Amino acid sequence: MAAIPCVIMRGGTSKGVYINEAHLPAEAEARDTLLCNLFGSSDPRQIDGIGGGDPLTSKVAILAAPSHPDADVDYISGEVRLRRHEVNYGIMCGNLAAGVGPAAVQMGLVDPQKCSHSVKVFNRNSGSVIDAHYLQPLDSELGTCFSAKLIFNNPIGNHTGCLLPTGNPVDMVSIRGITVKYSVVDAGAVYAFVSANELDLKGCETPAEIDAMVLVREWVELFRQHVAETINCLQVASKQVNVGQIKIALVSASANDSLKQTNIVGRIINPAKTHKAYAVSGAIATCVAAFTSKTIVQNMSSGVFGLGAGFKIGHPEGVLEVGLQHDETEQGAVIRAAEIYRTSRLLMVGQAFTPLQDSMLTSVGTRKIENIL
Repeated sequence: MAAIPCVIMRGGTSKGVYINEAHLPAEAEARDTLLCNLFGSSDPRQIDGIGGGDPLTSKVAILAAPSHPDADVDYISGEVRLRRHEVNYGIMCGNLAAGVGPAAVQMGLVDPQKCSHSVKVFNRNSGSVIDAHYLQPLDSELGTCFSAKLIFNNPIGNHTGCLLPTGNPVDMVSIRGITVKYSVVDAGAVYAFVSANELDLKGCETPAEIDAMVLVREWVELFRQHVAETINCLQVASKQVNVGQIKIALVSASANDSLKQTNIVGRIINPAKTHKAYAVSGAIATCVAAFTSKTIVQNMSSGVFGLGAGFKIGHPEGVLEVGLQHDETEQGAVIRAAEIYRTSRLLMVGQAFTPLQDSMLTSVGTRKIENIL
């Protein structure tokens, strides 16, 4: 049996388990096996682990000493699958990024005297640096709710090497007799956007309503596979992608938003369940797509927005606002960073227990975990 030191935090609309990389096996397969056991996968309820039985609460944030010269700490984001013994590292969780600073202080990876209110986080998933600026001191008392301004530097093309991985602002595909136009953007993550109306949806459906639409869910998964294959076959992108990196968002005009406070309305459909809110990486991609000529998102966006103003996305839990930082060049505006405000709160500091298989023992032992029972 192994006792793994960890911190549990809410970050934005997600909840995650933050673990020091030094307390995990060095070998990838052994590490992922341990994490799946720790979370209780592949039981979708995760009843025998500390996972929450939902994609938004089955996440791990692995922290480590900085490997980037401009960073104070490294952050690796992982989605621990509910129904499979698998961890997806293809996408960064921007919500959990809000908790990296306080968690790193608890783990002793960041000195709160040196980084009292700001931490530079190197995200290994995307290969980019996140500037996290906190209103509260990072060594505040346990349980403090931290408010952070997160600046995601250089968000364009981190996964494929380009903004438009298909080479086009709009493409078309026919799957199971349903023909749709779509836009693929690599900004924060690789997102494919489809008008909800093309799937005979209003766009304001609840996640539960979408999850009950079996044919829609099946179509989306076939579409996800198509997008990955298209990116890899066209060779516009300089990097290959896997299907786990592809995110799907259904968008609709803000007229479908009863609050009338948004520029666009979105629903993110994940393989397991529809997102109950909106991913930070998805917000970045949606905002960038809105400023990219002729994309589905730009054509559907309404209201007043610009590079100097916030872009508001309506989602099942409310509104998420994104801002963009840019530089003016002879070729026009170049997006330098995206910024979002998030909160986080430390919920628990302690140890989580999980069976330790023989295959993990040597790997974990080399990392000198002292809490092996």
